[in-house]
Amino acid sequence: MKTKLYGLKKIRQATNKTQEQVARELDVPLSSYQGWEQLKNNPELPRVDTLARYFGCTVDRLLGRDNGDLAHPGKTSPDHVRLPFYGAIAAGSPTRMHAISEEVTIPLRVAELHPRAFVLTASGDSMNNRVANGQYAVIDPDREIHNGDVVAVSVNGEDATLKVWYKTNNSIILSPDSSNPLHRDLVINEADPSAPELRILGKMIWALSPYLG
Repeated sequence: MKTKLYGLKKIRQATNKTQEQVARELDVPLSSYQGWEQLKNNPELPRVDTLARYFGCTVDRLLGRDNGDLAHPGKTSPDHVRLPFYGAIAAGSPTRMHAISEEVTIPLRVAELHPRAFVLTASGDSMNNRVANGQYAVIDPDREIHNGDVVAVSVNGEDATLKVWYKTNNSIILSPDSSNPLHRDLVINEADPSAPELRILGKMIWALSPYLG
């Protein structure tokens, strides 16, 4: 089940912006934006992140979960908290992600180090030396990225994939780390105007099996 952005309308009204203004400034169709506020359809994860940055709020506030009283609104016990779960991300070919109405429980010590972290499920075997197909990947959108880090990457604003990140002078390399020899590097020439647009959604900082979450 996909998550509705229960907090979006209230947040937008608090800024005194019109729907038309927000849609224009975010370069999205007005009908799509209106659908998000009316809870008729749901933006994909990169759009949710863009909305949060645009309004200067947390994703939890957009989802209607953040009451402003707790450092971790999803706290379930003295040593565990719940993080937002955004479904599957490709550990293979890029695929689309949608926010869904679930949460995953992780240790509080992890959440305290990564307060804006969220959870994805690895789908495929291109990263099975780091995170197995079906495992949860905890992603921190605030961590600095270095060569060799595993990152969740948005491709052309919609699709997303989990890969090892390398950046050279002129290229970005999204590399698999897999026991399957069929997977190959995706090399993107930054000087090529037709190259896909990439945006890092965050760095993978932890992985766990679903039955532990």
